[in-house]
Amino acid sequence: MNRTKLFKPATALLIIALALYANTTSYDFSLDDNYHLLGNDEVKLASYSIEAFSEPTWPGNLYRPLLSSSLALTYAAFGANPIPYHLTNAAIYALCVVFAFLLLADLLSLRTAFISALLFAVHPIHVEAVANVSHRTELLAFLFGLSALHFAMRAAMRASLFDAIVSFAAMLLSLLSKESALAFVPLLLCALTVVKQRQTIKLPVAAATAALIVYLILRINALGSIIVPGTEVFFVVNPLASLPASARIENALILLGHYIYLMIFPASLTHDYSFAKTVPISNFLDPNVIMYLTLLATMALLGAYGLFKKNPIWFWPAWFFISIAIQSNLFFPIGTVFAERLAFTPSLAVCALAGISAASLSNRTLQLTLTCLVTAILSGKTLVQSSYWRSNTTLHTQGIVLSPASAKAQQNYAIVLMNNGKFPEAISQLKKALAIYPNYGDAAFRIGLCYEAMQQQDSAQEWFYRAQEIQPQHTASRNALGWRLIKQQNFNEAKPLFDEVTRIDPENFRAKLGLYAIAVAKDDMDVAASYNNWLYQNKPNDKAYQLWRKVFIAKLRLRSQTPHSESTSQGSALLVPDGESPGAQQDEHR
Repeated sequence: MNRTKLFKPATALLIIALALYANTTSYDFSLDDNYHLLGNDEVKLASYSIEAFSEPTWPGNLYRPLLSSSLALTYAAFGANPIPYHLTNAAIYALCVVFAFLLLADLLSLRTAFISALLFAVHPIHVEAVANVSHRTELLAFLFGLSALHFAMRAAMRASLFDAIVSFAAMLLSLLSKESALAFVPLLLCALTVVKQRQTIKLPVAAATAALIVYLILRINALGSIIVPGTEVFFVVNPLASLPASARIENALILLGHYIYLMIFPASLTHDYSFAKTVPISNFLDPNVIMYLTLLATMALLGAYGLFKKNPIWFWPAWFFISIAIQSNLFFPIGTVFAERLAFTPSLAVCALAGISAASLSNRTLQLTLTCLVTAILSGKTLVQSSYWRSNTTLHTQGIVLSPASAKAQQNYAIVLMNNGKFPEAISQLKKALAIYPNYGDAAFRIGLCYEAMQQQDSAQEWFYRAQEIQPQHTASRNALGWRLIKQQNFNEAKPLFDEVTRIDPENFRAKLGLYAIAVAKDDMDVAASYNNWLYQNKPNDKAYQLWRKVFIAKLRLRSQTPHSESTSQGSALLVPDGESPGAQQDEHR
């Protein structure tokens, strides 16, 4: 296709995508931004833009260095101002739309490609991936993945070494964005089979293979192996994880149908699909279940029909299934049961099929009317949906409206109340979360935090212990109890709590800080020195650590100036510093 014919529609799509998400540039940070950016001291170092490629990504079992690198570069230039982060996401999304159009134009007519890309640009299921800074992984993986496919097809048609090299670089960057980008390797092979007038497939296939090999080498260097055991997947965020494999697969297939439904009818979208918004299916005759399975079967049959008839339409069902497979809970449980951000790449298939259907209408007036009407409806839904992401407060306030059955949504709204000092109301909200999911250790723990803030220490302690009873591996409640005991100078009872936390989570900063504080308070300076080194390497700017480090340094100086027997007796005056108690903070990993 003549490249000059693509310029005007590509420019129009770029402008539409940017305009649709221009409002997000005034939004605050939300959700996982705290872990990936605000609470991540490493990202705040410009050097981490390079170091990220040789280190794991939070929480430690992932390798997504391109996200960390991009955040580090933005922080180096603009600090924690959210505007440039959201502006970057909006710009990347606009480029995603352009490259979606270019790929579609490689495979479909120009009119069909434009309609499909337009529907993709305005689809509200993409809001989560764009409006949340940390979900930039979806955008980067998609952008570079599509770039890799586009240039791979050019390399196949023109036998161009240059295009193959560009495809290699783009594929590598896609893989470095998110693990699910592995799907672009088989998608590239599928795309090459539908390319007309190809001269070679060796160049693009070699480029993709080389990118995969380089990625695996970098991943092994950072993580120690290709696959690293993940953190525990809690029932509340993914109730499928605890099911037998057969039941998990059955439920995962139903949820695939649910994804297709939301791509076609995105009326009831939310950022929270955790338990009990989503529950394991027990009644397979439920009308919704039947509808989801029907949609899934239709997608599969369409792909089979295309293959049988040698019609390239098979490519789009294949796109859907291949791109969503790795994050569908079909083959292994993942960290979430269902999420709209995971539909970002697969949704291109549904948009393409919708575009093909619209372009097939012989009545051009009807075609234009329907396209404009659907575009307007989807755009309006996108603007409404994106407004919820203005801040954590607006997001979680809307969360209990959209997902009232979700225990996590109830807890998140309670956190909003806690941040506003409304502790009795927060306790009531957290008890709703426990009523939905009685084994919700985090909810019990936060009730304890509320009572602690209200100076009701006995009630706080009772709920911290209850959190441990509910969830024996709950580390935050042990840390909270440990720090309460440190304040009471009861170090012998505090130490076993922190020891247990480090057994469960060897990288737990709050627990190691607690052990450091105990060692400093008891004048065990050799032990304190070893903890000090670890803490300084991991979070040198942590406020609580800085307070205890001052005590540590003061005691070292006192020790060097005073005989040991005197330093021990005088050290008690420096026992517990004033300031923020880490016990009220959530556990953090490196």
